[in-house]
Amino acid sequence: MWYNYFEVRSVDNNKIGKFILNTRKEKNLTQKELGDKLFVTDKAVSKWERGVSLPDITMLNKLSKILGVSVNDILDGTKESNRKIDVNKEIENIPKVLCDKHAGKMHIFAQSTEKTFNENVKLNFDEKHLNFVDEIVKKTAKVCKVEDTDLYNEILFLKENLYKNISDEYSDIIKRAIEIIEKESDDGGIKCSFSHGDFTPWNIYYRDNQMQAFDFEYSSYNMPAYIDIYHYLTQLSLLGYNSGVKKAISIYEKYKPMIEQKDECCDFSYICYLVHILAFYFMRTDYVKDINDINFSGERIGVLRYLLENTSQIHKD
Repeated sequence: MWYNYFEVRSVDNNKIGKFILNTRKEKNLTQKELGDKLFVTDKAVSKWERGVSLPDITMLNKLSKILGVSVNDILDGTKESNRKIDVNKEIENIPKVLCDKHAGKMHIFAQSTEKTFNENVKLNFDEKHLNFVDEIVKKTAKVCKVEDTDLYNEILFLKENLYKNISDEYSDIIKRAIEIIEKESDDGGIKCSFSHGDFTPWNIYYRDNQMQAFDFEYSSYNMPAYIDIYHYLTQLSLLGYNSGVKKAISIYEKYKPMIEQKDECCDFSYICYLVHILAFYFMRTDYVKDINDINFSGERIGVLRYLLENTSQIHKD
């Protein structure tokens, strides 16, 4: 085996924010109570948790002690025990971690792969892809409220910008989707699991008829289950086939019977994914300018509208 994948990336404000938010709640602290302990305002804490800014480096040691975690946990946006989840759960067809450490403010991450440069990308979807995600879900699944998921911070961001920086048409659709997610959470919780975060035809390869996945840069440990499937299908249709809403919907409907064998609530899961990916893009761009760009988000909004209008798997009251 030889290695050709090496990544150096800065700390992720949004991931750190989610981690501070969830860990603070685990400690039963309000934003004001945490701020008082650090001699900052609750507004400062709110900015950290929304990924707008980061705690000053001089207070990281004190913050880690208050939250009962390490400084590396804060900078990684996850606990050490979670970083070892792949080894503990014995999930197959994923790369070996060669290096995972910090150098100043930089996070250095290297992983193994046998994929070669300029290797052909297969624009297809079959049971190999579905079974890969299903294995991860089965080994990491749990039921929790939406506020305890990694999706929650993204929902808060969208709510804050509805009708303010997002057009009324898009806001109405996103608001309805969020209401459905929150209702499902209130009715019994949401099935969540580890998520690859960028599971696409470009981040997999094949050896001996086995599919191998890599590039876990955007992975999460507590996202609605199976959303990797819907990211794969959406990127396959919109980017791989360079198509529009109708093609994306037709591809989903084509594979839906197969997906339902693993994910009985696939319409709901797809809605969760679309809320996530819209927030993901908006939070990482100049959303005031780009959020209403039809080429930027219109296709995904179109798919979301279709699901809201046609699904029989969710409450419409």
